[in-house]
Amino acid sequence: MTRRSGVYIARLDIGEPHIMGVARKIDAQVAALTAAVGPVETWFLRGLSVERDGETVYRQPAGPLARQRLHATGFYDVIGRAAPTADYIYIRHQRCTPALLALLARLQRQSPRRPVFVEVPTWPYAAEQVTPRERLLGAVDRLTRNRLGRYVDRVVTFSEAERLFGIPTIQTDNGVRPEDFPVAPAATNDAIRLVGVANLGLRHAYDRMIDGLADYVAGGGVRDVAFDIIGSGSVEGFLRERVAARGIGERVRFLGPMSGAALDDHLARCQIGVSSLGMHRIKADTSDIKSREYCARGLPFVIANSDRDFGPDFPYAFHAPVNDTPVDISAVIAFFDDLRVSRPDYPERMRGHAEANLTWTAKMAPVIAALNDLSAART
Repeated sequence: MTRRSGVYIARLDIGEPHIMGVARKIDAQVAALTAAVGPVETWFLRGLSVERDGETVYRQPAGPLARQRLHATGFYDVIGRAAPTADYIYIRHQRCTPALLALLARLQRQSPRRPVFVEVPTWPYAAEQVTPRERLLGAVDRLTRNRLGRYVDRVVTFSEAERLFGIPTIQTDNGVRPEDFPVAPAATNDAIRLVGVANLGLRHAYDRMIDGLADYVAGGGVRDVAFDIIGSGSVEGFLRERVAARGIGERVRFLGPMSGAALDDHLARCQIGVSSLGMHRIKADTSDIKSREYCARGLPFVIANSDRDFGPDFPYAFHAPVNDTPVDISAVIAFFDDLRVSRPDYPERMRGHAEANLTWTAKMAPVIAALNDLSAART
């Protein structure tokens, strides 16, 4: 098969701690593309710097609104002036802007027959725009994104949409690189420590778990159940207030961002992961990366959205209702107790499922097939 070079563009500051999970995903995607197709050049932000393959090629002069200028126009302008000569372009969508359209037009003039893919990580995403600044950027996006069809061949989506912005989609799901995650041990006692790892936002809806735990305690629940929250984000203050208002401060811990060996060690002491419980709040049709990471670790988890990889027959996930009701902790306990009896080797079984079904090699296969088809048709 013909080897082809690629460019992966993501207007993300990969130096930010809350981006670690996304950076890990991109690294795995790049590895899958490299193995299947050929070398991939990467473009990211780090602070006020633009990086190509991890090396700084431009640094925005410091000053008022320096970061905003770099994100709004500078990043895409630097890439356009560098004129990458790869055989295909893959862009992670961070809202459409005139600067992005200008870059795409420039790349098209340089190589009119080169395939261009845009990945939309979450769809729809309008409900995530809650601040005045986000709403303004959202308005710019809505005014410009329908012009993407002039330059983009396919949109990669984790939803079931067949077309986005008038462009045909490639439907797939988020994946995981299992070897990045150690397998957690099976539970050895009756205590249950729930754990959620997230850049805390509206979609995670950890308030549902907090309320469920408070209701369980108020109802006389005697099992030793606690909830650890790892990460930070826009709703952390709200969650802390909810914990205080419900009077369960001794049951919920806010541990801040955590990564590497510290995160691995902590998750090895937990029994159940908590995935996003509020995808319905942002009306998103997508697949949750954290569920896949929990599966690779052999950690049963609570989920509250439809997911092709974890349907009703998947025995290692507790499906909470797709609404804002508190999570039924008694039902979660019953689910976990039954799992321990029926499948005592559940960590190894979950890891096997991840290795067989959830790798980025498998999830990028539809993208690679479309890329090869388009490239062959244009040679």
